[in-house]
Amino acid sequence: MIVIKALRPSTRILALAIWLVCLPLAGQSYAQQAPDVRLVVDISGSMKRNDPANLRQPAVELLVQLLPAGAESSVWTFGQYATELVPHGPVDDNWKQTAVSKSGDINSVGLFTNIGLALEEAGLSDVSKDATNVIILTDGMVDIAKDPGVNEKEWRRIVDEVIPKLRRAGVRVHTIALSDKADSQLLNKLALATNGKAATAKTADELMKAFLATFDQAAPAEQVPLAEDRFAIDSSVEEFTALVFRKDKVVPTVLQGPDGSRYSLVEADGNPDVSWFSGLDYDLITLQQPLEGEWQVLTGIAPDSRVTVVSNLNLVVKTMPTNLFRGQRLPVDVRLQEDGETITAMDFLQLVDLTATTFGGDEGRQMMNMAQTGVPANGIFRSRLPHFNQPGEYELTIALDGKSFQRQIKHSVTVRDAFAVEFGPGAQPGMPHELSVTPFIQTIDFDETSVIALIKTPSGGTSILPVPATQVDDWLLKYSPKEEGVYTVNLTIDVVETNGTGYEYNHPEFEFSYPEGEIINAPEPQPPEQEEPEPEPAEDEPEESELEPEEDSSGLPWWIYVALGVGNLLIFGLAYFAYRKLMGGKKDKPEDQEEKEPEQKEEPNTEESEPEEEAADDALAMADIDDGEDVAEEPEPEAEPEPEPEPEIAEEAEPDAAEMDDASDLDEAVDEAVDDATDASETAEEEDVFDLDQDTESEPEEEPEEEPELEEGEAFSLDQDPEPETPQDLDETADTEDAGVDEATDLAEDEEIEPAAEEEAEIPDAPMDDLEAMLAEATADLPDLDDEDDEEFTLEDWDPDKK
Repeated sequence: MIVIKALRPSTRILALAIWLVCLPLAGQSYAQQAPDVRLVVDISGSMKRNDPANLRQPAVELLVQLLPAGAESSVWTFGQYATELVPHGPVDDNWKQTAVSKSGDINSVGLFTNIGLALEEAGLSDVSKDATNVIILTDGMVDIAKDPGVNEKEWRRIVDEVIPKLRRAGVRVHTIALSDKADSQLLNKLALATNGKAATAKTADELMKAFLATFDQAAPAEQVPLAEDRFAIDSSVEEFTALVFRKDKVVPTVLQGPDGSRYSLVEADGNPDVSWFSGLDYDLITLQQPLEGEWQVLTGIAPDSRVTVVSNLNLVVKTMPTNLFRGQRLPVDVRLQEDGETITAMDFLQLVDLTATTFGGDEGRQMMNMAQTGVPANGIFRSRLPHFNQPGEYELTIALDGKSFQRQIKHSVTVRDAFAVEFGPGAQPGMPHELSVTPFIQTIDFDETSVIALIKTPSGGTSILPVPATQVDDWLLKYSPKEEGVYTVNLTIDVVETNGTGYEYNHPEFEFSYPEGEIINAPEPQPPEQEEPEPEPAEDEPEESELEPEEDSSGLPWWIYVALGVGNLLIFGLAYFAYRKLMGGKKDKPEDQEEKEPEQKEEPNTEESEPEEEAADDALAMADIDDGEDVAEEPEPEAEPEPEPEPEIAEEAEPDAAEMDDASDLDEAVDEAVDDATDASETAEEEDVFDLDQDTESEPEEEPEEEPELEEGEAFSLDQDPEPETPQDLDETADTEDAGVDEATDLAEDEEIEPAAEEEAEIPDAPMDDLEAMLAEATADLPDLDDEDDEEFTLEDWDPDKK
């Protein structure tokens, strides 16, 4: 049975109490768990400079007083060592008195800043609850030794070992950075990895606000709305605690009840139902069994004041993310509980209004009705808040209005870009500018992730630079501008997470001016949901970005660069073509000279020497194939056995022995030239190689009509003399042929004639069968030296490869 405690019931509250007795309850329990909050305070020597008034003491006192009954807590200090100032235990009046007393021992005498040890000692000892929260305040970097290398190793150990241990143990770490010199990167890592809040107090005056922001995340408390200076208390409230920040620090706070009675610090003395704690600029007032109705704060109140309640009728919100990235949505799970059980009565739930309101960033205040889709049968209201499209700090208020009672829970959300990008001049004048990229995604594989910066200069030039990774899990690029003007920076990050997932992140473009060093942020891209209602601005932005390159190029459009590139290619092509033509002309020149010079030498000869000229041409054709070596110096062809077609011809003629010897000498000279040509063809590097054993169709550029030796109708003879009358004539012919061979060989050496080129000019491009037919026709007209049977002369008889 559910009982609503109403000390002073009115007719309305009594009717609600009687009705609530009959409410059915959900079977599952979703009760709030008392938090375990551990305060860890830096007492290093640098705190003398950053917190000279030692405002850490009143801040700790306030948090101690705000701890709800049933919670557990401890207070730690750290410098070179970690010390448990107030032992861990349940929070009660005795524990609070001890904690307030011990907070006076907070000082600034530590030698180092041993953050890792403090986290291990305070966060990982006696962890027995899932709701363990560590609030750590520091103003410095990891500092455990004078050696920077030792400090870097300790930083790495905290990231690689301590943070995973805290996450596995379910410990949430909330960080407060006091001063700009604090290691904000490490503190952000601690908060993001454990779903904690990272707060910053730039001055000691902001320290109290920062402590409250982290405390609200560590120990969220149910509140009643405080409208200006008034708040309503219903009959189900057993206790309320009013935190009143005084607008005027010297004016004491006065609280007035529904019956007109007033409560102050002086009047509260001796009242067992009133607990009053006064600080420098605030009052913390707790009333047991308060009157039902409207209460009022008579003195002026400052922001961050609030009223928390203890009741058996609770608004319970499931733990929500504390950190979001731009464009993400926030899931919300809300239920109303009575004595720890979820209320599912439809008649009752239909009477309540449940809203979620966000405030912050550039988006102002937005409200969503969580019951607009109907009341869920299980009593659990689930929704996803709209996208958070702008980075910043947001405050989420979930409010329940039950007509006769009100409840609200506040939750702060930090919205970030996935990567923080900072750019500015070096630490000293004349040093390069520094571009730093810090990731907030905690699952990045730093070995696989790469960052590329595209920097556009004022003159239109572009530099594509890789941003090197550092030892502290970020990327740093040092860049020295050369031109005065506005630079544009675009960053592309190829992200690879530890699970292998990869994607590309494009950071919004920004600009900076040099040498002024001013950062000019470009408009941030609008998410798709906001582009639809305003299509015109979304279309105008790309047009402006397309015109920017033309303006920065100082009057040189892109097509000029393309034309220059094409013109360079054409110039290179024409130069190469001219070079090929020139070199080709040089190769053809020796061949032309070779053809003309023998003709000029042969012109003085008479008609009687025409046979000798033709014989010399035959020898020249064979000698041109050679590599320029002297045929007479090659001994090997003389030793090789030949088919000896000439002796067969000689046997047919048999005029006398002298004629046979002379003819044999001429044949051997020709055979030697052919053999030399065959050997040279085996090592030649030209494309066309002449071989008497191959089909002449493989010679693509030979011109058969230029061959003078095999013209149709002429008789084929080794000496082209149809009727050698005497052996003396044969001797003269042989001498002439030998002279022609030597002359042709010398000519080839002097003019450096290429064998393959001469071969193309001398060898007819005709099939083998046609050559044999022409050869047979030519040999048919040879003079018979003997009346014996003639045999047909073929190219096979001239095969130089036969041994």
